[in-house]
Amino acid sequence: MVHDDQLGKLGNLAFELRERLHVDGDFARPSTFTASVDLFNDGLDTGSALLEVHDAWNSQLQTLNEACAHISNHLDFTRAQHSKDDAHVETGMHNAAGDLMTVSRINDYFQ
Repeated sequence: MVHDDQLGKLGNLAFELRERLHVDGDFARPSTFTASVDLFNDGLDTGSALLEVHDAWNSQLQTLNEACAHISNHLDFTRAQHSKDDAHVETGMHNAAGDLMTVSRINDYFQ
């Protein structure tokens, strides 16, 4: 069983992680790129190696950001869907007069 507030907290954590990754994960990108170009232009093999690390980091960071966004969006959708499902079930538990039926009263309909 999962409660709505738990889904909300998890979704918020995923969103906050994505936001922090977007900023903090990109912090060194400009200087790393500049260093790799400078090293390469100076004829050092470490320049191209650093550029490969730079590109791999960016690719992995983008994948992680997308995963966090997917988790956050999925949990938001799940919360909304559960809310609709609960409303549908509650609506179905009323009799023709609009009175909420008890479990024992519902059982009468199945017998």
